[in-house]
Amino acid sequence: MRLRATIDSDNYYYVGGVNAAGTALKILKNTNGTSFGDYPGYDAVDAKDYLWKIESTQVGATYVIDLESPNGSVKLHKFAKMPYANGINLYDDFACTTEFKINDKVLIGIYEATAIAVDGKTLNAQLGNGFQFTIDTEKDKKATIEGADILSGTLTAVDEYRSHTATDGVTRFQLMTADSSFIVVNTKANWGISGLSDGGLKLAKISKEELAKNAANYWSWFEIAKSAGATDAVSLAGIVAYKEKTTVYGDGEPA
Repeated sequence: MRLRATIDSDNYYYVGGVNAAGTALKILKNTNGTSFGDYPGYDAVDAKDYLWKIESTQVGATYVIDLESPNGSVKLHKFAKMPYANGINLYDDFACTTEFKINDKVLIGIYEATAIAVDGKTLNAQLGNGFQFTIDTEKDKKATIEGADILSGTLTAVDEYRSHTATDGVTRFQLMTADSSFIVVNTKANWGISGLSDGGLKLAKISKEELAKNAANYWSWFEIAKSAGATDAVSLAGIVAYKEKTTVYGDGEPA
């Protein structure tokens, strides 16, 4: 998990406690507001049990830390001496967290929520008939990402290139462009980086006929992820390509 340097009050995050020995990281559950659990997996339902919206407000020399579960059923009101900076050194203790005490204080970190797959119906609803990518880099917004232009324009998540059926609850799909071409990973084409011949496989745009005829040459199935804590449905966290629709999750490659 990535530790947040700052808090964005518009999104949800995980709240983690680390023990003095640095050997245990537990994530605060919002189901009862008093217990820490193991790091949640990549399941959208499971992730919701650990999400918190967090706000920090300065009152005199004290910082008030408010935590609220997504449905508002659990609210925590805590106090800190310093503003959040890669962690919160709390005056008061969470119940059942004595193992996380360091010098009679509890150091709490705010972490990025896990990434979860977005279903095709949600993506296509962004524009009514599809969605668009805006790709940039975190450190340098002006950096050029070679090959990213192939994802420009309107894309539609489709459940099968032969029928173009709409995806309803399907999180692995093919990507069709506005001219009815398909985005694929070309297994016969590699990027070259600094003299290396294998810098990763290239994305390509091909016709439906080419995909049907030479399907073995391409990975045409994709999963697109977003942060479980993102309140903006179009803030995507990553895209993974798969050889087949039924490939086991985790066996794909970043696209």
